[in-house]
Amino acid sequence: NRNIRIAMEISLEDTLDTCEKTLKITTPAGMEQNVEVKLPKGAQTGMIMRYPGLGDNTFEELPRGELMVEIHVREHPQFKRAGPNLGFDIEINSIEAILGSSTEITTLSGKTIKVTIPAGTQYGTQMRIAGHGTFHTQSAIQGDLFVTVLIKTPTNLTAEQKAMLKQINE
Repeated sequence: NRNIRIAMEISLEDTLDTCEKTLKITTPAGMEQNVEVKLPKGAQTGMIMRYPGLGDNTFEELPRGELMVEIHVREHPQFKRAGPNLGFDIEINSIEAILGSSTEITTLSGKTIKVTIPAGTQYGTQMRIAGHGTFHTQSAIQGDLFVTVLIKTPTNLTAEQKAMLKQINE
């Protein structure tokens, strides 16, 4: 009996915990079957999970083949993954960068956390928030969230606003 190899796409959120999925597979003999697969915390693109006894079963007198599932983690619109760590960009305006501010962000797990932007923060400054990433593969160790500060520069200032900024600059 042959092994069956399939690709499976999961969300980045699925990597936060052990994930169980039902897959519909077609054996080489053309038989369709539903199988339950369990993916580990921290699953990554390119991982191949092997499930003995879930592959082809054309010849019942022979051991059943393996099911091999190649994992692909979908890109997330807000978070960028680097192993167990996540990256997240926040935009602030130049006044907030100069004076300092705080903002709330929602982590991948859905938790809302407060991020304090210190006065004088520069464009591209990274802040590490421990324990808010995804997981090391098959481990209880959680990665970190790295927040990168992007500063928006206003583009449509009035003449009066430009004059005030020039005065402050002097």
